Amino acid sequence: ITARDQYSNVIPGIAAANVVVASTGTDNTIIQPAADTDVNGQTTATVSSTKSENKTISVTINATGITQTQVLTVAPDVVSAATSTLAIAPSTITAGGTGTTVTITARDQYSNVIPGIAAANIVVAALPATNNTITQPALATDANGQTQATVASTNTDPRTISVTINATPITQTQALTVNAATPVTMSFTTQPSATATAGVNLAVQ
Repeated sequence: ITARDQYSNVIPGIAAANVVVASTGTDNTIIQPAADTDVNGQTTATVSSTKSENKTISVTINATGITQTQVLTVAPDVVSAATSTLAIAPSTITAGGTGTTVTITARDQYSNVIPGIAAANIVVAALPATNNTITQPALATDANGQTQATVASTNTDPRTISVTINATPITQTQALTVNAATPVTMSFTTQPSATATAGVNLAVQ
């Protein structure tokens, strides 16, 4: 902060208590000036936040609101395993069918969503790993921190769906149920007798 009069002269010696910094937005931490303005009319404060958003920083000196403001952009922190999530819909599919849609939401430790994570850095997996068809995300995370994948399988074993974002395995997983498809063939364990008669029940084999 640099205090000046109407002629642009710097003003030293303004008490720190009379210099007040403010910020729009939420979850801000502001450390107000601790020192009076120096010979250059300057003093300093700090502003930090856990909320990812644009903030407008302003200052009041000797009860005068200074015209100039500054915009501070707070970016999300790194991916958090605990707060990032995945959801599947539906949670029950048919073997050999179209599968389920997996929606991944990337968040940091403060629950801010993280846009712009490259699709190649988001990897969906399903266990057991056999006979699955996984279509990995094709798009980077959007403004809501989200992208999607699909999982299908030809096995009827339950599947556990998981995701890794930026090499961070996400804590949350989802259980996928795979039901058997509609029967299309019938087979005999023991073949019927070759002397079967029309209209007569087959003998129990």
